Amino acid sequence: MKGESALLGLGILCVGLTWAGELDGERFSGREERLGGAAQEALEIDNEEIELLTDVQAGLECAAVFGGDYRFKTRRQVQFDILRLDDLFVHLSVQENSLFGWSPSQFDHSIEYVSIGHETRYGRIRFFWDHTCHNPSRALPHDQRNTIRWNELGIGYETRGMRLGHKDDGIPFDESAAWLKKIDWGASLSRVWMRHENSYDYMLKLAARHDMLRVRNHVFYVQGDLTAVYDRRGGVYNPAVEIGDRVRLARTASLSPFLAYQRFRDWYALGRGEDLLLAGVRLEMGLGRGTFGSTDRAGYSAMETAPRSPRVDVDEFPRVTIRGGYNVNVHGGKKDCRSSDLNVDVDLLRLDHNKTLAVNTYAGLVTFPGAFGIQSLNYKVGPSVGVELDTLDLRVFHSYASLHGAEHSGRIKDYHQVGLGVSGADRLRWSAQGAVYASTHNYDYWGDVEAGVGYDFHTRGWITPYVRGAVRALLATDEQVGQSLETGLKMGGNEGNFSIYLRWQDDYDTFRFGEGRQMWLGFLFTL
Repeated sequence: MKGESALLGLGILCVGLTWAGELDGERFSGREERLGGAAQEALEIDNEEIELLTDVQAGLECAAVFGGDYRFKTRRQVQFDILRLDDLFVHLSVQENSLFGWSPSQFDHSIEYVSIGHETRYGRIRFFWDHTCHNPSRALPHDQRNTIRWNELGIGYETRGMRLGHKDDGIPFDESAAWLKKIDWGASLSRVWMRHENSYDYMLKLAARHDMLRVRNHVFYVQGDLTAVYDRRGGVYNPAVEIGDRVRLARTASLSPFLAYQRFRDWYALGRGEDLLLAGVRLEMGLGRGTFGSTDRAGYSAMETAPRSPRVDVDEFPRVTIRGGYNVNVHGGKKDCRSSDLNVDVDLLRLDHNKTLAVNTYAGLVTFPGAFGIQSLNYKVGPSVGVELDTLDLRVFHSYASLHGAEHSGRIKDYHQVGLGVSGADRLRWSAQGAVYASTHNYDYWGDVEAGVGYDFHTRGWITPYVRGAVRALLATDEQVGQSLETGLKMGGNEGNFSIYLRWQDDYDTFRFGEGRQMWLGFLFTL
């Protein structure tokens, strides 16, 4: 997994954006826009507007699995345009697929490091660099002891209605019923490179969906997908067919109950496959087109709580906040260790004028080059109730977490946590929380206390330097205490922000207590 190459590319992007913001002011005209309580500047060049972090889309999926070695599947997707200039775009997407038996069995993720292309009236053509990593946490044969991973360079096209969050585009909705005969499709071809534990040469992906019938706000559809993998052994084909009812909840939100058949081939033995039947539900949301109202989504590192959201009406719910990132340990501890994190928090319902019921989800993993699969894998899910006061926010939460990894001799570590958090957001941002572990399994702590403070310096253009610090303690007979200090550049956009940071930490991260002082280089996006 060549994380350093990705981070180098991001660093070059950051330098380029900084340089652009320093160009002669006569060439640019600015207009002020509101983003998270901070003024953001949109640039115009010869009447063509540069936009940052636009067209944000998110998807959440869960399904019961019948057949094979699995019982349950989850999928989370985030896609957004990092930058747009008229019809040109730079795109980023992250997708996580998890398959479960009675414990996490397969954790797969794909990151579209960068996609550059042109948008037409009917769709998008793009050139992309993808990274895919398949991480088994189940037992493997003796000669298969690591993750399969590869990178792809390719070209693709998809119609507008095939994109996440845009499936209802072009469909007129009213109280009647109508045959639609709307077909959307997508295709991509890529060359595999920088591969590990595989001999793949090419990837071909095809997809087509037929929206057949609309009845009021229900759209009944059928979709087919085909993923083809080519190597020296020939081609292997993984088909999938899905039927469902896409229910339009709002202009940019839909909920889809579905049934699907998938041919899933174990990436460690392409000749062996499993036939899976899935029954589930998928929620897709367009976060970048104003349906759910604006929220204060300032850039927060993993140790900090979500920022305060402005007061909104009940009809603007649900709302979603997404925080995700990737980093590499560049000094100390186990050098070259990599980790990735993805938080998806859904504000479901306004309980009162200042109270919000939410569901918070998290997934994070740690890997080491040349080591046995995933070193640590952590899932968290649970409800919370937030209370917005005049000068601070309170949050009462419960979370269930499952930890798994080779670092812990393959054991599952489970716990239930109940706690209270408090935070304040201005140029000086601070947070603190305390929690107790109501029940644990193979987890030796009874309490968790942490506090953090950060400061955003003067914004120049759309770039804000910042600094953060935090301390955390896991309480037990043999307690663990750690600290962290982080500095970076936060780039504000239309629908969120993107940060590049350098973090020093001493036994801070839950996964890596006992590793001593470390330095991490990474990026974080908050939408």
